[in-house]
Amino acid sequence: MTNRFPTLPPVTLPHRSGRLIVVGDLHLDHFIRAGGDPFADHGLDRLDWKGIDAMIVAGDLIDMPSLNWPMALKHLTRFLPAKRIAVFPGNHDFYHYDLSSEVTLQAMTKAARMIYAQKRELRHGKTRIFCCTLWTDFALADDPAAATAEAAHYMMDYRLITTGGQPGGARGRLIRPDDLLALHHDHRDWLEAALSTPHFAGAEGETVVITHHGPHPATAGSMDALTAAFHSDLGDIIARHRPDRWLFGHSHRRLTATVGRTEIRNISIGYPREPRFPGDHPLIDLCLIETEG
Repeated sequence: MTNRFPTLPPVTLPHRSGRLIVVGDLHLDHFIRAGGDPFADHGLDRLDWKGIDAMIVAGDLIDMPSLNWPMALKHLTRFLPAKRIAVFPGNHDFYHYDLSSEVTLQAMTKAARMIYAQKRELRHGKTRIFCCTLWTDFALADDPAAATAEAAHYMMDYRLITTGGQPGGARGRLIRPDDLLALHHDHRDWLEAALSTPHFAGAEGETVVITHHGPHPATAGSMDALTAAFHSDLGDIIARHRPDRWLFGHSHRRLTATVGRTEIRNISIGYPREPRFPGDHPLIDLCLIETEG
């Protein structure tokens, strides 16, 4: 599969306070057009950032990354030094872009002196954090054919993301749901293999998973024809590997649930002035995690 991104080596984040901020769906371009700021919109600009060890951004930083990614990465350094920020893409980070060019996103992140966290283990104190976009299997409602048809018809992904293009050369074709399904299986296989490895901190270690797409129907909210394009049911992986926490974005519905022993949280910022959904929690109550040293 030409869009397969390689597994990256583990990175250790500095552990001082033991506090991390995890957010997704900044949609910085939308906030710029609205004259706002994604962090201020949720009161995150008022946090004690001096007491935060690092920040992890779980996708949807900005559209049109070839033009906007460097500016968006620089925006994040208002709060923390670049070397303490980790980023991986969501679907919007490929708008007006090609799935085959993810290595260029990695290169731009490296040039900004930040950590590119796609298919990567981050270590913080005694906690390992596995990051990947995840994508979706379209099978949440047990009718993948209907789900893929709805997604292809209604979602902008299939009008704005290409695959198979060449840098500086021919434009690739528009993606199809089967392209994202293949990526989902690649990310899912990587994640399950990573969760199966011995913890570097032994029995005392905690495990956190951070993805862009949702991992379980318990945090999907009310179901509709497009829900399966945002969430999969990875209950089997959760039951087998029992991660302590799973944080994700994409749906902009800040819901929480506990599945087995795993706490699941949605940490989406979302669009400017976006209405709250029933059961939504304030982001400031969800985006902070604390780890043991």
